[in-house]
Amino acid sequence: MKVYTICGSMRFEKEMKRIAWDLETKEGICVLQCTYDEGKKNENLEQLERVHACHIKKIDLADAIYVVNIGGYIGEGTKSEILYANSIGRDVIYHVKPKDNTTITKKAEKAIEKQQPKKTTKAKPKAAAKPATKAKK
Repeated sequence: MKVYTICGSMRFEKEMKRIAWDLETKEGICVLQCTYDEGKKNENLEQLERVHACHIKKIDLADAIYVVNIGGYIGEGTKSEILYANSIGRDVIYHVKPKDNTTITKKAEKAIEKQQPKKTTKAKPKAAAKPATKAKK
């Protein structure tokens, strides 16, 4: 069974719910959905960061992301999710085929860099010293 994480602007909240239902009931695809703020509460930054970290983990767990881009709209947050999915080898499936190749902005690139674990480089071992040659007598 394939697993998709649904991504898109919260302006498409109703559509994302409907699309997730259709993918599961008609296609048999397990859909990891966004966290929806049904009560429209004012979240604080810490809460938003937690929700974002959980959504990134959902992308890690999925085979692909399914981008809900009604009318071709893809916001900055979704662009960063696309970039992240690409960087970890996940497929990106669009609800509406993009007209261009969905340009990733510098702002989205910076957001994704923050999500990537820092790469550590190991120092290369020093080459063994060549043995001294004896001078001929």
